[in-house]
Amino acid sequence: MQFGIVSDSSCDLPEAYLQAEQVQIVSFYISFDGENYYQEGKQISIPDFYQKMADNPDCFPKTSMPSVQDYVDAFVPFVKDGMPVLCICLSKKLSGSMQAAINAKQVVEEQYEGARIEILDSALATALQGMLVKAAVEIRNVGESLDEAVRCLGEIRKSGHIFFTTDDLKYLEHGGRIGKAASVAGSVLKIKPLLQFYDGELGPAELCRGRKKSILKLIEKMETYMEEHDIHPEDYYIVTGVGLWVEEYEQFKNQLAERLEEAGFHVAQWEDIQIGATIGVHTGPYPLGTGLLKRWKKECSFLSFFSSILSISVVFPVIFKESRYDSSGGWKEENMQLIYETLRSLGLTSKYQGYQQLAEATKIVLENDNFMLNVTKNIYPEVAFRLKVTSQSVERNIRTAIEVCWRQSGPEGFSKIAGCKITRIPTNAEFIDMFAFYIKTHS
Repeated sequence: MQFGIVSDSSCDLPEAYLQAEQVQIVSFYISFDGENYYQEGKQISIPDFYQKMADNPDCFPKTSMPSVQDYVDAFVPFVKDGMPVLCICLSKKLSGSMQAAINAKQVVEEQYEGARIEILDSALATALQGMLVKAAVEIRNVGESLDEAVRCLGEIRKSGHIFFTTDDLKYLEHGGRIGKAASVAGSVLKIKPLLQFYDGELGPAELCRGRKKSILKLIEKMETYMEEHDIHPEDYYIVTGVGLWVEEYEQFKNQLAERLEEAGFHVAQWEDIQIGATIGVHTGPYPLGTGLLKRWKKECSFLSFFSSILSISVVFPVIFKESRYDSSGGWKEENMQLIYETLRSLGLTSKYQGYQQLAEATKIVLENDNFMLNVTKNIYPEVAFRLKVTSQSVERNIRTAIEVCWRQSGPEGFSKIAGCKITRIPTNAEFIDMFAFYIKTHS
């Protein structure tokens, strides 16, 4: 590993993932009586936390941030191994957790010569803080430096946005988010809050009449946001989350997926988390919501890389066979045959609509690689024009085709095409880019 990763428990990532990826968690503390405190996720589980709230409706628990010593204890094992540390904290606008981490950094760096610890304000909370940690893991796992991780994550965190609702206004009143009069009136009228999280903090609350309406409004908000911000799902973590599990959560996830699909947003991979105590103390036991955060992408292009390889082939022509591709723009049928053969080798057959559309997209890129500059505005419309379908259906069908290839051939098949190790399913643009490069160099 290039660096160790530490986060506070507000990231709400499951223990199995944390252990598998060697992410160290520093716990918040939870108290139900103001005297006895329990470490979140260690001394009390999140399901037990919510159940206790549900069983004791007049109890208003609170959280306390990790101590400086908690962070010191998390940093030192990495430092002793000579490894730099990246610590990703809950938004500093919500908690003093980041300041505790900064103080711990100073302590450790004074005690251990050469120690390096970077503290990053996630400007996020709950699931999206977790997704930022996941992005850090991806960056680390491909061998990038700590400096590169800090730079990339600093950009990614700006894209986060959460929409959520809860079933009771009294927790928001107790936390000072709304007044007592509004809380009492809301309870009588069955008013439910709809909240957003962005720019590192909670936005103002909207009110809806009834739980079903608040959930439908939440779904509408998410769809509108994705439309207004031209969101391409393959480029984002799309997350849903819940507090204490309730049956309506499954209904909510299905409704959200259907609504986004109808609007042309095909979400191939959903992240599903349980909202932790740092948010739960403000919402009560029944929050549910959805959010998104931009994924990390390594800033390289297979087709850009091809131009440098092509110059080498002038000096060492034996590297490449005689090409079937006519650089003047001509196209020979053998190229398309190779595309089809390679797609079939990845497990994709002609029964999928994306088979022909992905092949056509590859052909378009090989005819003019400038199309890769904007897949959505260039390639999808061109494929749609040639095959007389819609751009949205092209994007969806190509996504499905790539998912089929991933299921059938796995990382090994994709790594063979890319010429390097692939550990996650590529976006549409990434796959078209690397696939076209593979066809280019094997024709």
